[in-house]
Amino acid sequence: MHRQWDTRTHLLASIVDAVQANTWTAIQLAARRAVPLPDPLPRPGDRPAAAPSRRTLDLSRHPDARPLPAKYRTAPDN
Repeated sequence: MHRQWDTRTHLLASIVDAVQANTWTAIQLAARRAVPLPDPLPRPGDRPAAAPSRRTLDLSRHPDARPLPAKYRTAPDN
C-alpha cells in the first residue's frame, strides 16, 4: 500500500482499469482494425513512461539574451 492512496482509492483505480479493459474488448470485437489498449490509471510510485525526447529551444547563448530581472523571479504577493 502506498501512503498517498488508501485501499478504496486502489480499488477504484482497479475498477476503472477493468471497465476500460471491458470497453476496449467490446470495441475491439466490432472494429475492423486493431484498437490500441487503454493506458491504466497511474498509481503512486509508478515511474512515468519515458517521454519521447523533445527538443527545447535554448536561447541562453543568444547574443541578446539577458538575465531575468529580479522582480520577475518571484511570485507576486496577493
